[in-house]
Amino acid sequence: MRALALLVAALLLAACTDPRSEEQRVRDFLQEVETLAEGRDYMSLVDLIAGDYMDSRGNDKLKAAAILRAFYLRNREVHLYVRPGEISFPSPGFAKVTVHVAMARRPMLESEAARLPVANMHEVQLELLESGDSYEILRSEWQRGNATNLVF
Repeated sequence: MRALALLVAALLLAACTDPRSEEQRVRDFLQEVETLAEGRDYMSLVDLIAGDYMDSRGNDKLKAAAILRAFYLRNREVHLYVRPGEISFPSPGFAKVTVHVAMARRPMLESEAARLPVANMHEVQLELLESGDSYEILRSEWQRGNATNLVF
């Protein structure tokens, strides 16, 4: 009887969970990734990639880490403007998010929409796996984006 009462209480707590808090956790994760990327914190970024990561080009975690390392060797400065798009939660502990990213070699201010065209635009589909109180990147798909999705 006690076990049944605990199960019912757990289900009620789960049902009362505010879905916005899950969305905020994803947004916080994306902010962390942006901060680490601009700070060139290579090791911390690699730690956010799941061990069984795979991208749309067939790259695993080791190859993705090598690509990231080469990117930092070619680019002394990295400036990002990131705008999350649609966020969904297809199953517990799993999130999908569309991220619009402008990447440039010099700082961009959000209010300077006219400078966005000098940046490389990308649309990234991410699949995130819950890891403790945060997430790790399980899958990604990159494609060319446009400034329309970045300007408010």
